[in-house]
Amino acid sequence: MIKILELKNIKLASINKKYGGVNKHTGRMFLSKDYISTQEMLYLSLRKVKIDSPIQLDIYLESYKDIDNIIHNIVNSIQKKGIIKNDRDINCLKVYKKALKKGSLDSIHVFIKTSELDYNKQFELL
Repeated sequence: MIKILELKNIKLASINKKYGGVNKHTGRMFLSKDYISTQEMLYLSLRKVKIDSPIQLDIYLESYKDIDNIIHNIVNSIQKKGIIKNDRDINCLKVYKKALKKGSLDSIHVFIKTSELDYNKQFELL
């Protein structure tokens, strides 16, 4: 496993505050400053490595926020950074969360590796 991200004592934007409003001219929603800042922080903090498919991601999260909100941002940042070509190449995603009190600062640790198992065979057992 290769550690590609370690962020401690940070404040992640909530998915509930993803959008900052609606553009008056186009009617389209735009991302909030907090959400953009979170995306930029994740992208800039990622360690650039190349990994062959299929991919396994292990995410360790300390946060009050919902797991799925944060995972989406992490996976998108990993793809944008060029660490993986496409998020559909992830065939194993493990997320471990330590729940914190509301208002606490968040921490994230992300590890990546080429997946050793052929998970397609697991589906044959269903």
